[in-house]
Amino acid sequence: MDAVPSAPVVGDYGSAGSITAASWSRARHIGWLDRARWVLAFVTVGIGVGLAESGWLLYRQMRGDRLEIDVHPEFLWLTPLAQGAWGLLAGLLVAGFSWVLPRLTAITAPFLLGFLGTLAIACWFAELEPWARLILSLGAGFQAARWLRGSSPSSISTGPQRPSRVGEVDDPCFEQGDGDRLGLVARAAPIMICLSLGVMVWSLARQEWRQRPQGASSFPPVATIPGPELHATTPAASANTATAPPLPTNRTAIRNVVWIVLDTVRADALSHLGYHRETTPKLDAWARRGVTFERAIAPCSWTFPSHASMFTGLTQESYDPDLKLVLPDRAYTIAERYSDADYRTAGFVGNSSCCTQWFGLHQGFQRFDTHLLDPIVALRQPASGRRLLNVLAQSWDWVARKLDLPAPQRIPPLYRRFHSANDLNAKALAWLRRHDDRPFFLFLNYYDVHAPFLPKTTTNPRFGRPIEHWYEYAIVRMFYDLDPSRTAPSVLQFVRDAYDQCLADLDSAIDELLSELERTGRLEETLVIITSDHGESFGEHGQFGHGRLLHQEESWVPLILIAPGSPALPAGKRISTPVSLLDLPATVLDLTNHANDGTCRPAFPGQSLRRFWSQTTAQREESLPSDTTEAVYSELLPLTPDFLQHPTHHNRPLRLLVAGRYTFFRNREGREWLFDLENDPGETVNLIDSDDPVHQEAAQRLRAALAERIGRQTRF
Repeated sequence: MDAVPSAPVVGDYGSAGSITAASWSRARHIGWLDRARWVLAFVTVGIGVGLAESGWLLYRQMRGDRLEIDVHPEFLWLTPLAQGAWGLLAGLLVAGFSWVLPRLTAITAPFLLGFLGTLAIACWFAELEPWARLILSLGAGFQAARWLRGSSPSSISTGPQRPSRVGEVDDPCFEQGDGDRLGLVARAAPIMICLSLGVMVWSLARQEWRQRPQGASSFPPVATIPGPELHATTPAASANTATAPPLPTNRTAIRNVVWIVLDTVRADALSHLGYHRETTPKLDAWARRGVTFERAIAPCSWTFPSHASMFTGLTQESYDPDLKLVLPDRAYTIAERYSDADYRTAGFVGNSSCCTQWFGLHQGFQRFDTHLLDPIVALRQPASGRRLLNVLAQSWDWVARKLDLPAPQRIPPLYRRFHSANDLNAKALAWLRRHDDRPFFLFLNYYDVHAPFLPKTTTNPRFGRPIEHWYEYAIVRMFYDLDPSRTAPSVLQFVRDAYDQCLADLDSAIDELLSELERTGRLEETLVIITSDHGESFGEHGQFGHGRLLHQEESWVPLILIAPGSPALPAGKRISTPVSLLDLPATVLDLTNHANDGTCRPAFPGQSLRRFWSQTTAQREESLPSDTTEAVYSELLPLTPDFLQHPTHHNRPLRLLVAGRYTFFRNREGREWLFDLENDPGETVNLIDSDDPVHQEAAQRLRAALAERIGRQTRF
């Protein structure tokens, strides 16, 4: 009797693993359930890797490491959700490829799952070479494929598997028993999603709890370290306490503080400080309602140390002698002082590179908003996401260059983003509206004039012309990488035009904020401080950018104090004497009736700038310590202990003393420079070896003053 032929088994690949024509035809139809399991498996691995990365970042933060500038403050919940989104994208791509190459996709999906997961973890460690990451991830991918199939590699292509459902390919990745491990991974996706959402809810609730209104408290005890200029404070062990001064009760007195920092704005770029272009007409009008300091000196020529010094009154060598680039918790900030006095405190920051929580600048702020949160920023949160988006951005550069895209489409949308001045204004005004009538301390950092110089006004700009060609965008984006000695004057003028237009756009945003404060009646009882953290070099002294030197293009910044409703600040006053931003904490306390007059022990060094408009020169000198002059100090330290090995930074540490008509510099090698600003405003002729007895006497006096100033540097 002839044997009855059995019905063909769907998915029978033959004894040697060959795929018959019939099975290949059936392989074009993979069921929706299997595709869904692939997608969920990738989501599970993505969220799992994201949670692990959040834990790793949290450990580093608790250990005191300074995190990368692209790490968002809400990394605990943002990292797993963003990594899960990348996993979802990868899963959808795999499911999409299964329509075209079903068998190949079924074989490679487990490998890709392990490969991409390991590659995402390897991206955490910047010290790993790219080839090392690739080899490690390839090995993990092969091992993941073996484990997920639950058998030897031969099962990839040999032997019949479970009968498939009608219209599906027999996929060894989803076989019964141990081989269904991929299905187990997929079924864990809801748990992972709920876990990441739980972390998000907990983190946001904790943030709201921290921002809740605080009750009045007393100032912490402080121990004053004596010194003619520097009264640094450290926690005291004494049981004596100093209570906060009472809040002003007179409604015409200064109750509130708005501190505005125009990041990267040099003083001579403002029209009311002598610039030949009318870059800041609206700010000029506001300046006429207050006090303008024509020669304000920043504590440093880059963002972090300048902000930290403004907030504490201390130089970087005092609070960061080990060059950890972080403001320690024991440093007492002006925001902490006002928070302790029952003020509402908030900071809204555009510079998400060097003015963030990772640098310790959030101390004392009940709310400190530094990172723009949009889909691109969220996808950049994982280390692997940053690397992938950087590759995509470079690809966008190449495509835009080849296609010569129109100007609005020429800016890659994948680069790191920041809050614009208008965004910060909206956030700040919304914050003011949602809270009670208690006095407030508000800090704003505007980043609009920092490179890349991309003006908000894209048509009919006031200065220069719009960006019309790809290479022009590349110039303003890569300005710091240009060689000043090889840059054509026309290129330099194009960059300066873009810078000036950015400043003109920022001028409108400042006017928008102050006008709204005046319209709501808040400005009458508010002290407004407008300054900058540093300037910008446009080829002067052979440099582009900032943080390179301490010449006036990098260290001289605007400083305007406005209080329209208070007689404490005269209108239209201009001060030509050099002043330091290190005096700002003492000045703000003085003008808001929190004076360092003995009722509360001084928590901040320096002297109130009120002395420049309320005292004569003789009275001002008499009020200062006997061995102190009005010389202004600034310093530029290495970024890290090994930073000096870089050949272009041999000058650091670089120190500056400004006194009257002279600027005096000294670098780490003992080389000195002396410039006479009256006869050489560009600081081009070094007079340190001059035979003129006047210059010789100035050099000796400033050399001694600088040595004495450095000797009195107080460290924690």
